[in-house]
Amino acid sequence: MGSFEVGIDMAEIDVESLFNYAMKGQWRETLEAYKKNPGTLEAKITKAEDTVLHLAVYLGQTNFVREVLDGINEEVCLNVLQMQNSKGNTTLHLAAEVGNVDMCHNMAKRDSKLICARNLEGETPLFLAAVHGKREAFLCLHDLKQNHHHDEDDDDDSLVKKSNGNTILHCTISSEHFG
Repeated sequence: MGSFEVGIDMAEIDVESLFNYAMKGQWRETLEAYKKNPGTLEAKITKAEDTVLHLAVYLGQTNFVREVLDGINEEVCLNVLQMQNSKGNTTLHLAAEVGNVDMCHNMAKRDSKLICARNLEGETPLFLAAVHGKREAFLCLHDLKQNHHHDEDDDDDSLVKKSNGNTILHCTISSEHFG
């Protein structure tokens, strides 16, 4: 697949078609839409401001996500991975929440800072993996975080605590994801 470039006029994007392709599982058609108009990577196609990549992650389309991310240059890839929906979730948040280890690894290795990204509730992907009982995704992100030291000022405890003060331990016990 050729590389994509983002920055095309967003008015040219047929958001309804992208949404319909995703909802019908027509990932080849969605990929063709990206090839014709690379700006579709940034299009918010749901009321929750999800992109097609957000939907693809949530729906477990690992190969589609990999193919799209492999087909864009590094700068565009970082921008696309940092895009948030109306809840502040990146695609890594969603991959962690559904427990897709392959996607978690693929995204976090491209930008390990995403592991520390917070949504509007103050939750990191690491936090969401634990809260939803996705042990393998949690361990994957934890290992990647340990292997990529960001700033020395990083407070590792903050990664396991929501903005309201609840920790992963509080939330996993409340959700009965323990043992």
